[in-house]
Amino acid sequence: MYHFVKIDNIWYLKPETKQDIIDHFNTIVKRCFEEGLKDRVSSTHLWKNHYGPGEDYIYIEHPTTDWAKAVEIYMGVWNMTWVETAHKLETVTYNDRLNTFDKLSAQGKTFYLRNGLGIFCCPDATYDDEVWSDKMEYPIKDVYTIDDVRYIHWKDGSHWYAKVGNIDIIDPDGRQKWDTKEEAMKWAQIWINIETMKFNERKN
Repeated sequence: MYHFVKIDNIWYLKPETKQDIIDHFNTIVKRCFEEGLKDRVSSTHLWKNHYGPGEDYIYIEHPTTDWAKAVEIYMGVWNMTWVETAHKLETVTYNDRLNTFDKLSAQGKTFYLRNGLGIFCCPDATYDDEVWSDKMEYPIKDVYTIDDVRYIHWKDGSHWYAKVGNIDIIDPDGRQKWDTKEEAMKWAQIWINIETMKFNERKN
């Protein structure tokens, strides 16, 4: 059984065993890896013969997912390709979490795993709620508000993005980036309204 706890309105997994960490890694963190790879592929553009015959130009947009951002940072640190860095960082992340669990457990302490890559350490955390489940599925927040939305804009970038947790906000045309923050805010509010309607329909 997995132990989920709610702290400051955010759900976390409280790992009780090493297996909990392994299962979280293979389910939740693996999903982040896959999203990061898709981010890298979709943001890479090849312009054939841009500088002349046989002289191509590769343009890579700023990453939007946490994993792709992390890989890009460590590429410079380790001087590796994107794929090499992603593979090494995956191994480092896995081992660090298991080692951290061992160290904190020996001290009678713990840490909490978010529904994504994040880790939260707070020895005196007070739980708003807690749930035990046989599935590696975080409890779903009933209703999102505009305060749950975060907007992303990269330095020297030309687009704005909007996310709620790990969810990319996408408009009806399949776009997840806009030219202005106002556009991103508009579609974020529309998304919130639609999700609220869905929740109310489920209640009825």
